[in-house]
Amino acid sequence: MKRAVLLLILFSSFRGVVAADGELRPASDLPYRQTEAAPPSDSELKSELEAALAKQDWQNMPELLKQYRSRFLADQVFADYAEARWRSSQGEYMQAQALYRRVLAQRPDWQEARAATINNLSAARSAPRAGDFGKRLQASDVWQLPVSLSHVRNNQGYIPRDRKTLLAGDRYPDKNNDALRYNLGAEHDFSLKGNHRLRLGLTSGGTHYWDYYDRGTRSVRLAAGYRSSAGKQSWSFTPYTEQSWLGSEKYTLNTGASAAYNNKFNDNWRVSLSASSVNRSYNNPDHAKYYDGNINSISGTAEWRPNSAWAISAGADYRADLTRNETRASDRTVFRTGISRQFESGIKAGASVQYGRREFSHSEPLYGIGRKDNEYNASASLSYQPRRWKGVAPKIDYRYSKIDSNVDSSSREQSQWFMSLEKKF
Repeated sequence: MKRAVLLLILFSSFRGVVAADGELRPASDLPYRQTEAAPPSDSELKSELEAALAKQDWQNMPELLKQYRSRFLADQVFADYAEARWRSSQGEYMQAQALYRRVLAQRPDWQEARAATINNLSAARSAPRAGDFGKRLQASDVWQLPVSLSHVRNNQGYIPRDRKTLLAGDRYPDKNNDALRYNLGAEHDFSLKGNHRLRLGLTSGGTHYWDYYDRGTRSVRLAAGYRSSAGKQSWSFTPYTEQSWLGSEKYTLNTGASAAYNNKFNDNWRVSLSASSVNRSYNNPDHAKYYDGNINSISGTAEWRPNSAWAISAGADYRADLTRNETRASDRTVFRTGISRQFESGIKAGASVQYGRREFSHSEPLYGIGRKDNEYNASASLSYQPRRWKGVAPKIDYRYSKIDSNVDSSSREQSQWFMSLEKKF
């Protein structure tokens, strides 16, 4: 009997507690004590911001931005984009445009930001509350002045298929040299009507070799293009002309046009298609009789973005060189893929590989065989946005290319390192 009483008391201790008045109270009747919730992580805060942007929840946006910007590993570029969207919704178009410029200066390939910039400008032109900023936009759009500067470490050599034939004194030595690559220009968008725009652009660029001035290249390009957008789709058509120099002498004159189509199916998938046709004329008569002609090309790319940090792409290109001399005419097919990652710390890394097959239409006069090239290319890039100085961010690129040809003198290998600085005013 005593054992049964002890078991009953022990069992009751698991189902309740003794109250102050001595009565046994079931555990289910105890008052609920709320525990303090753990603060959201950086990634959770970013997901909340993305959800607020998708739902256009502008009421909670300021508080979310305040919390997110206070985090050490926050993606400040994304925060600028979110704040720009919010300010545009509040009619603060000039402040929003300043933020969009800062975003695109660091991520020029971010299509959502470009589309949002255009929408902000369109709203500022038509909204009465835009004030002086809207009036200035109605009178004239803003000129953009892209500038880039790169230091190039170049290592190039010709590779005979039988490496044993490469002896001292052969005419295919490796070349190691440094160069300075530069690009600068001026671009201007004009609004025509609705989503129709006209763009004018004048750009100049080139490569200057420290020890080989006669190998330096320069070019000047003038383009006037039309662009139309509707929802998640856009079209463009751009005629252009380009003059290039090799050393101090004119080299080629290229005149042609390109067309492009882009479609963003949803937040994860987008497709881009392009085609171009160029007429190339060489200034040197000895080159002209062989290489003058048309270059026609088409390209297609599909991109998958599982989230705002990752981007994976794959595509294919086809190019036909229709030269005056049929022995120099060729067809090239290229398959490529790439991946990029934007880290919350501000580091952006990317890599790509591609394989191409080039076949010439007729046999080489010297060798008596049809030339066929296997082309291999790989590239990698790394940038760190928090190291920006007045909108200028450093970037390191590496590129490797190799041509394996059945014609010994056409095989070659090249590797390049770039240290770049880019700025858009």
